[in-house]
Parts: sequence; structure tokens; C-alpha cells
Amino acid sequence: MIDVTRAAEAPASLAANDRYDGEDVITTLHRDFLGKCYLCETSIQLGTFTIDHRKPQGERQFPELRCAWTNLFPTCNTHRCNERRKKRYPPGGLLDPGDGVEARLHQRLERPSAVLASAAASLSFAAAQAGDVAAENTAAELDRIHNGTDASGPARRTASALRGAILLHVELIAQKLRDLQTEAADASDRALRIAELRVLFSRRAPYTMLVRSCLAGLPAARELFDDVPPA
Repeated sequence: MIDVTRAAEAPASLAANDRYDGEDVITTLHRDFLGKCYLCETSIQLGTFTIDHRKPQGERQFPELRCAWTNLFPTCNTHRCNERRKKRYPPGGLLDPGDGVEARLHQRLERPSAVLASAAASLSFAAAQAGDVAAENTAAELDRIHNGTDASGPARRTASALRGAILLHVELIAQKLRDLQTEAADASDRALRIAELRVLFSRRAPYTMLVRSCLAGLPAARELFDDVPPA
């Protein structure tokens, strides 16, 4: 989950307060959330994602927020993240990408060498500070989404597929970094490789937080992040 700045002005279709999935809502969510699922950072395309209510819209929870702009978030259909969330909103709340989530959560991928054995890799989520209940709740939610913790069998299998996709993506980037460091290339070819890696490390790319947590220590990786000023 990455920090996101949502448009301050709500899409016009929400003013009628009768539907939350108007075309302007869909396109604005896709733009503001950088074309990614807000929970797992899988890439999403227009017309292929589900709108999630961060605070559930059920009658006994937050029905008044059904069409509230700040309560709408894009989730991928690929890994069914909306379906795999717990249905009840927890005491103490949850973070969302507008709450400084990158500073308040540790999101890490460890042991990525087991690329084809997703169960062997470790994806961990934890609150950055003890006592931050919303961060602790969100860490537990992301653990459920990515690791299938406290979930049903089908949901665990979906989580395993997500981990596999993340690990393969990380290995792709790691190999391109290794090639950049070890293969001889002329200036033009090297510039193209660096440009490709900048895209793969960018905030618009899939799995930004986990990719960076894993590969930031490799030579030349950190300077390719799009929120680090060029040297």
C-alpha cells in the first residue's frame, strides 16, 4: 500500500447520492491511485476493477458513506482483494493511502530467492510504532490479503497466487539490475536499460513498496526510485 493523493473535488456523479460507480468515479479513482489496487498494488485497467468501501456500507455499519468520495477505493479483480477483506470494520479503524501509510507501516519482502516457491518467501506487515491501532489493524489486513492468514482455503490459494506474482515481478527486476551491473553495453543501450528500470521501480509500477523493500540494497537500485532526486 502506497501513499496516494486523492482529488480534493469529488466526481460530479456522486452529488446525486444514488450511485458510487459512475464513469467519472471510475476514471478518477484509476488516475488518482496510479492504476493500481490500493490494497495489493496489482495493476488494474479501466473497467476491470471493483470499487471498495473502506468503511463498509452495510446498514449496521456506515450506510451514510455509500457515496462518500473519501470512502471509495479501487481493488483488483485479479486477486479479489475486496472479497478477501474482513467484513466488519475493526475498532480503532484502518489506514488508507491518504493517511501517511508508508511512514506508519513496515511492508517488507524477505527471502525473495525462492522465486518459484511463494510459500518460502516472507511478506511481512507491521505497525511502525507500537500503539498505532489503525496501523496494527491495517498490517493484519495486508497480512490476510498477501499471506492468507486467518482466511479460508480458497482465499489462502488466492493469496499464494498473489505472492507468486510479486516474487516473479521482483525476480524480473533483480535480473535486469544484475544485467545492468555485469553486462557490457554502449551508452545508448545502458540509457535504455536504466529508463526501463526507472519505470519498474516507479510508484506507478506494481508492488512498489515490497519491490523497494527487497531491492533497495542492490547497487544502483535506490537512485532509480522516482521520488529520489537524480544525482
